[in-house]
Amino acid sequence: MRLVRKGVVGLLFATAAVLAAGAAHADTMVVVTSQMVSCVQQAGIESPQLSLTNVGRTVTVSELLYEQLTAKGCLA
Repeated sequence: MRLVRKGVVGLLFATAAVLAAGAAHADTMVVVTSQMVSCVQQAGIESPQLSLTNVGRTVTVSELLYEQLTAKGCLA
């Protein structure tokens, strides 16, 4: 019984670690604006989902792209 309990506890810790790792690399939702598209073009950031055709829509961007947008001041 003690061995089974240790196995269950180990499995719970492993599951928590996997979930935490997934959350660290989660994508982010942003609303595309014309100002954002202009900033993206001026900054030279390549991202097909951040185009004029998606203005007003909510799109998913990677964490890396989100960091680039923040660093260039494109997220206001």
